[in-house]
Amino acid sequence: MASEQPYRSETIREALRAIAKEELVLPAIQREFIWHGEQVCSLFDSLLRGFPFGTLLYWTVAPGNIREFKWYDFIREWHEKKATHNKRVEPFTDTPLSAVLDGQQRLTALNIGLRGSMAWKLPRARWKFDENFPTRRLHLNLIEQQDDDIETQRQFEFLREDLDPPPPDRGQWFKVSDIMHMAGKESIPACLEGRDLSDLGYAEGRIGRLYDLVHKEPLILAYEEKG
Repeated sequence: MASEQPYRSETIREALRAIAKEELVLPAIQREFIWHGEQVCSLFDSLLRGFPFGTLLYWTVAPGNIREFKWYDFIREWHEKKATHNKRVEPFTDTPLSAVLDGQQRLTALNIGLRGSMAWKLPRARWKFDENFPTRRLHLNLIEQQDDDIETQRQFEFLREDLDPPPPDRGQWFKVSDIMHMAGKESIPACLEGRDLSDLGYAEGRIGRLYDLVHKEPLILAYEEKG
């Protein structure tokens, strides 16, 4: 009789759904999220370029043991002043619970980029004023850059939501979180309507690649410890 496979494979969308339903949580021993915006952008950039996500480590907890430990949610709307701490959750479930022992920073970065936001203080601004911490959401660049050094090209960037009017190049950016609600690639042309883009084919390809990364490819590979 074959032994049970100790590895769990799923798409990014499936992993984030498990986080949203509090089926994938953090144990009290985990440190808090410490990445800054550039690191989140770098993670998404590496995935778009085809680099591996890396193996995670999950702890599968039997239903009868769940209430013996403290559990915490993943940060979704990170705010340098108001929201840097993970919130306590008390999941009640008749099925095993999965806790992340290794991979919290990467999964939180995905959760923020695809479902949430980041807010950090503007340079030389005063800490006490909330307006000095504008909300930023992750965006994908839709314009092909001609720089010979591919490492210097901007693939992803956190853009402020409070800028009015928006920068003149705002049309070149696609809000990454919109990919989560996209029914399929046939919806991509509608996302590009009204944009002043010289190469629609390139833009469609970029969004299509992001769609596959989130919805189709089983990029999340985790080794499961049971207890």
